[in-house]
Amino acid sequence: QTLTLTNNRSAMYEKAKMPDLALHDCDSILELDVMHTKARTRKLRILESLHRYTEALIQVCALQLKFVQDNRDKLRMGIPVTPPVQQSKIEELMGHILPGEIEMQLERIKGKFGLDLGDGQGGA
Repeated sequence: QTLTLTNNRSAMYEKAKMPDLALHDCDSILELDVMHTKARTRKLRILESLHRYTEALIQVCALQLKFVQDNRDKLRMGIPVTPPVQQSKIEELMGHILPGEIEMQLERIKGKFGLDLGDGQGGA
């Protein structure tokens, strides 16, 4: 019953545009039930709205893992099942994450080797 009440309160916080309180409630729910799909889906939605894409992707992974566990037999038999997160959503999140990750890795490489790759002269 506590999970249900906390989940409902989290939904109201989300609707009231109070993301920090909604996230706190989602985290409280997930501490008690790591596979609580509604709380995890809400947390994904809120994190994405806050542009916290890497954290949102973690929620996608957790949802997809639960989906695979719950539907293992159907997937093995080739029975079509709809995943909880569409491929387009995963691609959208990755589109937000990858440019920053690439830039960060380039900076690490430049620092490690003392290169200036951004001068347009090929680093030479």
